[in-house]
Amino acid sequence: MNWPLIFFSFFLVLDSFAAEGQEEVFFFGGMGAGTAEVNCWIRSAQTQAGEKYHFHAGIPYPAGASSAKASAIDKADQTINQLAAFIDSNQQKNYLLIGHSSGTAISDALASRVKRNRNLRVVNLDGWVPSSSNLEKTLCVYAIGMNGKSSAGTESMNQCKHKYQIPASQTEGCTNQWCLHFRTMNARSPSSVNGANMLTEGYKNCNANLIWLRN
Repeated sequence: MNWPLIFFSFFLVLDSFAAEGQEEVFFFGGMGAGTAEVNCWIRSAQTQAGEKYHFHAGIPYPAGASSAKASAIDKADQTINQLAAFIDSNQQKNYLLIGHSSGTAISDALASRVKRNRNLRVVNLDGWVPSSSNLEKTLCVYAIGMNGKSSAGTESMNQCKHKYQIPASQTEGCTNQWCLHFRTMNARSPSSVNGANMLTEGYKNCNANLIWLRN
């Protein structure tokens, strides 16, 4: 199955439903995030965000890619190019690219390949350090738990120009870096999430964490 082409066709269909003035949003899931996971996140986010935002679709993590930045970009190369062309052809619109974990490699690469659209911003949920060309337009989100533990991407996020730490109240029950890592994306991820089960447990109780959007 050629999933990049299928998803790109889906973008074009969804674009016809976007209202005037809405910010168009794409979400890029991290390693282990399939269609069900990213679609659940998108539905939750749209319900919370209201009419100002139009959540196009969630992009599953590419099949066969490891958690490495280069691997994610390589496996998603076709999709990145298609989306860059799509965004460049709609310069009058505003775009928001949201990536979580390893998915931030893809959202960052896409932002770098967009040539003409200046109405674009990026949100990096506890992932890779943005490219130098994207530092100004990227907000980096991380978490520090009540016990002082930091989310897995905190060190990278602290290298960003624009940063946001989610409130300690949203980290309740999290005692390790992976639980905190998923709380930046899913406000209700189980406190039992850890390094061994995160790929199957991280999206459970699916509730998009948009606290950064409201602050």
